[in-house]
Amino acid sequence: MHTIEDVVRVYVTKRDNLRALKAKHDEEQAALKAELKTMETWLLRETQRAGVTGYKTPFGTVFHATSASATVEDWDQVLSYVREHDAFGLLIQGVNKAAVKTMLEAGGRLPPGIKYAEILGVQIRKS
Repeated sequence: MHTIEDVVRVYVTKRDNLRALKAKHDEEQAALKAELKTMETWLLRETQRAGVTGYKTPFGTVFHATSASATVEDWDQVLSYVREHDAFGLLIQGVNKAAVKTMLEAGGRLPPGIKYAEILGVQIRKS
């Protein structure tokens, strides 16, 4: 028969093992990702130097691909623009759950369209 103490002891040990494996895995991945990035940079330079947008090899095809990034530098300016131009499609839909919880704890009501839930689970803290 198991006791709570037995299960918590085994749980903490397994969680610590999992964390150690993840740290080792992350470290190994970081090294491989750095190597791949170096090779990607070299391949980009080589294709540009040769004036081509790709190479086909027996091992795989290299081709140019453009990625995009959009970040907020000034939230007030962005929000002003969105309101002025009715451009709410620029924003990602979501709410700050901590702010919603604070609002509820202060006796406020949820704004229309927001659902808030708290899910009970367990967590184990190492002694």
